[in-house]
Amino acid sequence: MKERSKMRYFIESLASCWRLINRRKPARNASGTAEDLDTELRRCLTVHDLTILGLGAVVGSGVYVLCGEVVSDVAGSASMVSYLLAAFVIFMVVMCYCEFASGEARTGATYAYVYGVIGEVWAFLCGWNLVMDHIIAASCQAKVWSASLDSMFNYTVKNWSIDLIGDLSPMTTFIDILAFLLIIVVMVTATTGVKISVNFATLLLAVTLLVIAFLVGFSVLLGDADNWTSVDFAPYGVSGVISAAGILFTAYNGFGFVALCAEESISPYTSVPKAMFTCIIILVFLYELATVCLISLTRYDQISDITSAFSSVLSALELQWGTYVIVAGVLCSVLTSVLCIHIGAPRILYAMGADGVLPRILGRVDHQTRVPVIATVFIGVAAGLSSLLVDYAYLIEMLSIGILFDNTLTCCALIMKRYLSPSPEHMDTVTMVTATSYGTFSSSERLRSSMSRIEERLKDILSVRYLSDSNQCIRVVVAFHCVLVVCSATFIVACFQLWHPVLVVVAALVSLACALSTLTLALLPQWCETNPKAFKTPFVPVLPTVTMICCTVLMLQLSTYAWLRFIIWSILGLTIYGFCLAARCDSTVT
Repeated sequence: MKERSKMRYFIESLASCWRLINRRKPARNASGTAEDLDTELRRCLTVHDLTILGLGAVVGSGVYVLCGEVVSDVAGSASMVSYLLAAFVIFMVVMCYCEFASGEARTGATYAYVYGVIGEVWAFLCGWNLVMDHIIAASCQAKVWSASLDSMFNYTVKNWSIDLIGDLSPMTTFIDILAFLLIIVVMVTATTGVKISVNFATLLLAVTLLVIAFLVGFSVLLGDADNWTSVDFAPYGVSGVISAAGILFTAYNGFGFVALCAEESISPYTSVPKAMFTCIIILVFLYELATVCLISLTRYDQISDITSAFSSVLSALELQWGTYVIVAGVLCSVLTSVLCIHIGAPRILYAMGADGVLPRILGRVDHQTRVPVIATVFIGVAAGLSSLLVDYAYLIEMLSIGILFDNTLTCCALIMKRYLSPSPEHMDTVTMVTATSYGTFSSSERLRSSMSRIEERLKDILSVRYLSDSNQCIRVVVAFHCVLVVCSATFIVACFQLWHPVLVVVAALVSLACALSTLTLALLPQWCETNPKAFKTPFVPVLPTVTMICCTVLMLQLSTYAWLRFIIWSILGLTIYGFCLAARCDSTVT
């Protein structure tokens, strides 16, 4: 009896712990006006400001940091396809993000979305890994900025650092003092206020676009068509194209910074979706243009310096004055990116600190500037130390995995959100729709009637027979569906890498189960907001399911360093989360 009592107590303790870490934060309805939304942050950002923030955060890395890397070492001339593939996945992700971002208008982006639908611990993993991705991105770009500036003076600072300090880190060839100083200066600038920072970013972005126009002119005058025809278009194969798309995923993450600052938007219902889609369209055009320019000027296997690809190409063409123009563009664009990261990334820490999943000191806001200063300092110090002590080659391989993981969970949260019954206080803001009411399957009345009966049968089985709580059941069903999606994507990647008949059969069966699961969800009724201003993602659950498969495939193509970073950083984060959870006596979540 004692052993049975102990076992029962142990099981009850585990169940209680599981409920505790899967608590959800109640949703709050956004409206079209800023006055109806309480926030400690300053509501001052327009559509133009949000678009500048989204573009500025990534255009420097996409054109000057990642372009040379993927063209030279990952995909060759097929980098154009990789940019388009990453853009296709990002477009689907944005469709999923917009429903949350325009409806919630809460800072924290994925962290806030997942917290409100799936649970606290999953939200923590999203926010924690997204913070790390932003720190790595800021470090990478600071090192590019440092290398570009130092190259104008024949690498005087680098040589001085090697002679004076030597190699203090096992993961770098020299101590990058310039990169560290840049991040500290940007960190101080970001604490002055979001509107001042965005205005400064606008000026820098204008210079960046002028330099890209200069590059286009150079490629038209000096480009050589043989650079496209004399080598294989995809020298690293299909796997290289997909791997490059996974790396380039972060180059389109400007929409994430728009979502992070949704709480500071004047009119989030309309401003956030417009800014997100505008960012993606402009970035696709700029990145394709930059890739064409680079390959027209040199062959992929002749790029001597991937950290400053355009400068090295113009130097090889003996156009030294042109390298100074490129360096000016690099300095401005990378500075813009680092500044925008120091605007967006602290908002994640601010949201996590305010909720108590991280030390609450991170959730404090300065009353004058309305900026989370302590969170901004944390990001600046972490990025500064990374740029100081870790080499660029290591940093670049650890990018993207946090963003891809976050996007996968956001899609899962969207599916779950559509099927969960709303609380009584929100019942008047939503309406129920069904697959048959959409009329997307067939216009035949007989088929429509059959589908209605199937739908009612599914509702009966899933909501009544096995679980008394229909929302509880929906969570189990959606979780099972997401596991099938991840397994399907894993087996698809395995088939491409290890072609084996048994593996193909298993992949086909799992994919069929995933398709049936998607069809089952599609037949169930969904809850949608009645507010006409709120963005509604189309083709749920098909669109989020396809997006999850794409994100999982891209994650599986990333390097071992990226996965090691993800695992180690997640374990460290969960340890901190455990201490914070133990320290919390009261909570605002249910």
